[in-house]
Amino acid sequence: MAHTKDYILNECKNAMANPSTFYQQPFVNYRGRTTDTGELYNEVVAEYVCNHIDEFIDGIKRITREETYKTESHTGEHIPSDDRLEEKIAVKIFNQGKKENLDFVGKMIDYQTPLKNKRDEDNKGVGKIDLLAYDGTTLYILELKEPDSDETMLRCVFEGFTYLKTLDAEKLLVDFKLPLSTRVVSCPFVFWGRCQNDEMNEDRPWLKKVMNLLNSKPYYIKEENGKYFVTDKGKIMGKYNSSERRIKPLMNAIEDDPQNFEKFLSVIRITGLGVPKEYAYADDQSGKKEKALKPTKNHLLGLIEYLFGKQADNYSVSGKNREDLLNGVEAAKKSAISEIEKNYENLPAKAWYIFEGHTYPDLYIEGDDYIIICEGKWTEPHITTETTYLKTAKGEYRNQMVRHIQGALNSAGNKKVYAFYIVDENCGYTKDLEKDSFAEQVEKETISLSYSEKMDVISSYCGYTTWQKLAAVIDVKFLTKDEIDKLS
Repeated sequence: MAHTKDYILNECKNAMANPSTFYQQPFVNYRGRTTDTGELYNEVVAEYVCNHIDEFIDGIKRITREETYKTESHTGEHIPSDDRLEEKIAVKIFNQGKKENLDFVGKMIDYQTPLKNKRDEDNKGVGKIDLLAYDGTTLYILELKEPDSDETMLRCVFEGFTYLKTLDAEKLLVDFKLPLSTRVVSCPFVFWGRCQNDEMNEDRPWLKKVMNLLNSKPYYIKEENGKYFVTDKGKIMGKYNSSERRIKPLMNAIEDDPQNFEKFLSVIRITGLGVPKEYAYADDQSGKKEKALKPTKNHLLGLIEYLFGKQADNYSVSGKNREDLLNGVEAAKKSAISEIEKNYENLPAKAWYIFEGHTYPDLYIEGDDYIIICEGKWTEPHITTETTYLKTAKGEYRNQMVRHIQGALNSAGNKKVYAFYIVDENCGYTKDLEKDSFAEQVEKETISLSYSEKMDVISSYCGYTTWQKLAAVIDVKFLTKDEIDKLS
């Protein structure tokens, strides 16, 4: 149902009569835009709270539990059923995090922490804290959302902050035997790449302002082979991340000894290349970054044609222009095509008419007459075959290696492009990495390539090698998972 800005503001005003339940109101989860001003519903709500911040904070009722906040039965031994997925994930994260520090938030000390004092009307609707984590100086109240949750980031922020203000922080610290000097904060704890994460990458100034006023910083979760990793950035860097644990030591060995470059190429049966002029890969210590390769103009235009009329409600989008295009407004389509044609040479990283951003291969090497593209995988269970707007679940297909090669060919001029995967020999999907399989994958692309582009992409692909083969040829040490675990 569509609403005006005045309607949303009136709902906010009514809800502010009881700030303790503000986060529970349906309008906090509304997606879309006001019918009169075209503003995001969530931005209207966030602005209202920013303008009434003292009323919001001071109006949340504190509850002091007579019983302890620490529940002795919370040992993590009981795993809830699948129909309580959020709690099930919380227990799994607790069991992992009570044994080892999780990045950014420390060790898990409790889950489903009760806030109620007693079961009476005054406590009706009072929830439980999903997870508590402690890093030695700060206690984190983590508001967890399951991967497929459609709740807005604003709802996560308000719910977590309400729990923070509801509890008696001093008593909670005493009950868990933590120093009274401990800082206590509330944080959304959401899955990377899902709708809440997407919102943080969009132009939502009032959401970010209200988060700043409430001192609420989101942390993102990614699950890899049954283990959970945490980051404070949009791009996850897990403990077993191949860029850090595989690409970086490989490149250190190659840059330390130029002869290792020829050995590296020999494993993939490439010969006769000159000395590299540029290496690009992620290394936080040195400040090196992965190479950004922009999508082809034909692909961007193809996406406009494909997504036109697909309905904005089927996507997590912001901005009237994008919504109009997805809803089949012809003027928006014409405008998007015009913007791509006009701006392509100096294409921005983000714009409303760009439905696929730059691609970032794990390793980029450039010489006088060649470009080498490597995609490194280690713990990943399969190759990547989707993007934000082309989803496997919808029967769509977008191959990551095809993206890399298109981007490299797009910038190569007359240089020859060589592209290949580096994977673990036991990854289980080496069949998908063979040249014949890759040619079939090119044919599956939702946004079709021209015949000549298909031939160029396929001829650039060299197949795959393994970390084990590289370690046998080059003097490089790759840490095992056990060795990495001991560093935690």
